Amino acid sequence: MHKFFKKVASNLIPPGVFKLYQFLASGKSRYTYKGIFNTFEEAKNASGQDSPYLNKDFDKAAVDETYSVLSKLNLYGRSDQRKGLLLEMILKLRYPHRKATILDYGGGNYPQYAYLSREIQDITNTIIIDRKDLIQLIRQDSRFSKLPANLKFLDLNEFEAAKLNIDIVYFGSTVQYISDLISNIGSLSQKGCQYVIICDSTFTEKDHDIYVLQQNEPPSVFPNKWHSRKDLIQNMNKIGYDLILENRRRHNYKHDSIRPEDFFYQTFIFERCKTDNV
Repeated sequence: MHKFFKKVASNLIPPGVFKLYQFLASGKSRYTYKGIFNTFEEAKNASGQDSPYLNKDFDKAAVDETYSVLSKLNLYGRSDQRKGLLLEMILKLRYPHRKATILDYGGGNYPQYAYLSREIQDITNTIIIDRKDLIQLIRQDSRFSKLPANLKFLDLNEFEAAKLNIDIVYFGSTVQYISDLISNIGSLSQKGCQYVIICDSTFTEKDHDIYVLQQNEPPSVFPNKWHSRKDLIQNMNKIGYDLILENRRRHNYKHDSIRPEDFFYQTFIFERCKTDNV
C-alpha cells in the first residue's frame, strides 16, 4: 500500500515537495553505500551477485514503470533536470530548425521522452538503449506494440552495430554503473554526438575514482563507480568536449565509512569543441 501511495504521490505532488515527503516519510537515507574497492570488478565480486544490476523482479517492475510514464501525460514534465528540462533546453537553444536525435543511455526504466513537450517529441528522434534483458522484456510486452515511430528501444550491442548518428546523449543517473565511461563517450563522438548530458550522478572531488557497493531494496546489492569530477572534466577535454554547465546538489545518502560531504550528486553538460575534427 505504501508503494502504491508513493507512486501516486510522485505524479501528483510537485518534485520539490515530493522530495521533502520522501525524506520525512523514511527518516533515513533512501540508499546506503558501503565498502571501498580498487576496481569495478572487485566491487562486483564483493556484492555476491552475478549481475551488477538489479534482479529480474526489479526489471519487471521497471517495465511497468516505463509503460506507465509513456502512456500518460506527466503533470510535471520538464519540471526538473531528471524530467526533461535539460534536454528541452538544449534542443530549443541549439536545434531550433533541425530535427535532432537523442540517445537516452540507460533510459529503459526512466525514459526522458515521456517528459518532453509534445512539440519536441514530434520533431526529434529518441533512441533508448539499455541492457539486453530489460529491452527484451519491453519488446515482449504487448503494451509497447504501438510506440511512436520516432521512439526506438535498442540493447547496447544493437546500438553499437547500427549505423546511426546522434546529436545528444543523456545519462540520467547512470554513469556510476559504467566502468568505462570515457571510452563509451569516445565511441559516441564517432557517431556525431555534439552534446553530453550527465544528470544527477554520484561524483567525488578526489583525484581518483572510488568503487563502492550500493544497497538498494533487499536483496539487491550492486557496485558503483564514483567518478572523480576532476578526472572526468580533464578526460572529456582530451576527447574533444568542453564543459558548459555544471550543477551540484546535496544528498541525504550515507556510506559506512566515507563522509557525506566527500561525495555528491552532480550534473554536467559538455559540448563538442568547435575546432574538434574527430
